[in-house]
Amino acid sequence: MIYGVFIQNIKNDACISKWYHHFTKEEKRRIPELIHSEIVVRSTRWVNFFELEGRKVIYRRYANVLIILYTDLEDNTPSYHELIHLIVAVVDNFYGNINELDLFCNFNTLHNILNEFILAGELLDVSMETILDRLRITYRMD
Repeated sequence: MIYGVFIQNIKNDACISKWYHHFTKEEKRRIPELIHSEIVVRSTRWVNFFELEGRKVIYRRYANVLIILYTDLEDNTPSYHELIHLIVAVVDNFYGNINELDLFCNFNTLHNILNEFILAGELLDVSMETILDRLRITYRMD
């Protein structure tokens, strides 16, 4: 199960914090901060996942943007790395050449893109073509 998806920059400015499980307000503030503080001190040569409070954090860094999944400890790490890459590919394809500012300005669309992938913490669809088709219909793009 995916407990949360966070998209933030290196300075810990959150673009999106999307939760799929009930957490208190304090936990919703504390968990992303703990994750960020762990990621920024990690060497780029280390693996892109670690354990935090009995759950697994899986992340990828693209330029100055971090895409982070907070999942069950026993979930399949490589499949979630592929999911992160697919999210980036869909966002890049949908917007064209995307940058950090575009992500922060278009966070509502980014929420809709994540909704095409994940429903109630479970992976819904991983077909890039299907997701892009649904997004184009939603936003009436040709």
